[in-house]
Amino acid sequence: MIGKVLWLGVLSMALAGCTNDQPPPIDQPVAVKTWRISEILSSREASLVGTVDAPRQVNLAFELDGRITALNVVAGSTVSKGTVLARLDSRALQLKVERAKAERRIAELKYERLNNMHAKSMISQAERDEAQIRYQLADIEVADREVELSDATLLAPWDATVIERLADPHHYIKAGQPIITIAPRGAREVVTFIPEKQIAAREFNYWQEAEVVFSHDPQQRWPLTLREYTSKASAVSRAFELRYDLTELPPWPVLPGMSAEIYFPAPKADVNLIEVPSDALLSDIDDRFWVWRIKANRVEKVPVQSHGIKGDLVAVTGELAPGDLLVASGGRGLRTGEQVVALPARQQP
Repeated sequence: MIGKVLWLGVLSMALAGCTNDQPPPIDQPVAVKTWRISEILSSREASLVGTVDAPRQVNLAFELDGRITALNVVAGSTVSKGTVLARLDSRALQLKVERAKAERRIAELKYERLNNMHAKSMISQAERDEAQIRYQLADIEVADREVELSDATLLAPWDATVIERLADPHHYIKAGQPIITIAPRGAREVVTFIPEKQIAAREFNYWQEAEVVFSHDPQQRWPLTLREYTSKASAVSRAFELRYDLTELPPWPVLPGMSAEIYFPAPKADVNLIEVPSDALLSDIDDRFWVWRIKANRVEKVPVQSHGIKGDLVAVTGELAPGDLLVASGGRGLRTGEQVVALPARQQP
């Protein structure tokens, strides 16, 4: 009897060991870069990096095949409307013009002779009319050959700056092959790209007016007016291209490719702003923004509103305060209450 009781006890302990649940998994903390808020700003203007460009750039080309005999411009030079930019070898074309003129003269003399004969009733009206038509066709042929000859000379269509020279003398080119790139003289644009999250964060009118600063004179600002923008974000950068007219040109040369800093007006509302890294700002499908704040090594979601960007920083408002430690990057996969390990914090400048 005693043996049976001991055997049942052992069996019950074994079954109990088999049915115990496994211990819960350890909450592995996630290492994140951080940002420490040090001050609150009353207002701040946004800025973006831009590039100078020339509007209405046009590639000029000949309408004929041929060999270039003259190319009279270099990149960066300015030309006036009607200036000869390049020429093709036109010797064969000139001979065609002379031949067409000779054939026209023959047709003209024949028409005059037959016209006199018709006046004396020596030939029919039909013969006289045929000679007249042949003379007219010969005249048209001369005009066609002269147009072809003129096409061997490339003229500036307006006052322009030469952006790029795409061929050299003695090159054989095909009709329509670009030879020179030009742009209207003096006119300049400044191009920038705005990330989609910043476009969504503000009314679009905010981006209409701006000012630009060039490295040649960082203290001087020049007005910009929005000319056009893409209505679809780039598939690669997820940013929208904005093009601004430089409405007043500086007294020094502003050349395509120069870098620029574009500034947008500070928010007019009397609000206290906090700067956070752009990678710290997260959004959902409804374009509601938030940041992750770290407390006791765990993250909590803090809703914020965006008020523009400056470099890699975004101005926001929300329930934040100096001293708060935020997740600076890598927060997309976090969940509320998740444990993190804070890497050394960047300090708000």
